[in-house]
Amino acid sequence: MPHSPVSPDQLKDACLLLVDDEQTNLTLLRLILGRAGYTRVHTLSDARDVLPLARALNPDLVVLDLRMPTMSGFTVLEGLVEQTAPDEFLPILVVTGDASQTARQRALKLGAKDFLTKPFEATEVLLRIHNLLVTRMLHESVRAQNELLEAKVTERTSQLERAAAQAEEANRAKSVFLATMSHELHTPLNAVIGFANELQKNHAGNLLPQDLTYVQRISSNGLQLLRVINDVLDLSKVEAGKMEVELAPVALDRLVLDTLKDMESRSVGTAVVPRVSLPPSLVPIESDEHKLKRVLMNLVDNAVKFTESGSYRVGIITTPGTGRPLRLDVIDTGVGIPANRLDKIFGAFEQGESGTRRRHEGTGLGLAISRALCEAMNYRLTVVSEPGRGSAFSVLLSPDAEPPRSYDDALRAYAPASSDLTTRGS
Repeated sequence: MPHSPVSPDQLKDACLLLVDDEQTNLTLLRLILGRAGYTRVHTLSDARDVLPLARALNPDLVVLDLRMPTMSGFTVLEGLVEQTAPDEFLPILVVTGDASQTARQRALKLGAKDFLTKPFEATEVLLRIHNLLVTRMLHESVRAQNELLEAKVTERTSQLERAAAQAEEANRAKSVFLATMSHELHTPLNAVIGFANELQKNHAGNLLPQDLTYVQRISSNGLQLLRVINDVLDLSKVEAGKMEVELAPVALDRLVLDTLKDMESRSVGTAVVPRVSLPPSLVPIESDEHKLKRVLMNLVDNAVKFTESGSYRVGIITTPGTGRPLRLDVIDTGVGIPANRLDKIFGAFEQGESGTRRRHEGTGLGLAISRALCEAMNYRLTVVSEPGRGSAFSVLLSPDAEPPRSYDDALRAYAPASSDLTTRGS
């Protein structure tokens, strides 16, 4: 026999069913198969018993005669095919004295896998049976693997469904926790900040300068903690898909100037100079003013935080001749961001490099929240940077807006530009 992907032991253990009304033919076939090592060979001379016995035995191969007095081999063939499962391969070898082309075509059409005429050569019979059994066993192997795979997929799907349900429950618990903590933290913090502000007024005049310094520190640290709490709560809302966007006309130049006015205290005591570049005319945009201002405040805060000396610039790029805002930029001359960190800085609790958390305050939530807010407003937040020179963050306000290709490209967009915070440059 030729080399087979199925072991000889598997082949010899196959269950064979021989059907022929001539007992001499059955004896000859059984003898040939026995000498070849097949041990599980069953014979039938009455065709009417084939279907019940096949159901009981589940044979690996059927050798079937066509011309039988009690029942036609074609009828038996139809019955065997009908009771075979759709995903099962049952090889049926027709061995008959009818050598006509009509008989061959009909048998194959009804489901026979091979056709052999009598008288036959023993070697040919064994080769055909061998090939059909190999096909059968390979098919069964694939079917068993598919069933195993389906079982694993079902099990994995069930695990994922359980994990999703647990995650959903955990998310609900987190939402309840954050809602509770929001109230529990905001109430005392607001009191601390409020009383600290009152103490700073020193109405009785009995607080020393050092005392006022301590009170100012209490107030500033309370405000910082309040910002952290608000960041965590906002990030939770974004993750839960509960961040609502309220669109209204927004004068972008006014929003920029108001934001920079509110952020003036961040630059006090530093060597960082704020600059602004606004076009002479701007068309209002439909946006969520509160969220866009929050994004700009985060970007400016980030620029000041990572710029030890130099400047940061807030600028707007418009469509030429229309005044339609395309891009809002915040460009600094800070430490810059390594190329391998550019994609990571927008993740929660991430900063520009591993050492920055020790040298700069902050939770690393600002950029994550800013990108999430931009996506909620159908904007894109991008960054280009050059370590040692600075970074440029861009809010793309329109689908056709193009981000800067490099840090130098961002700088060129505003050269020459105004250095006066309140002057409208070209």
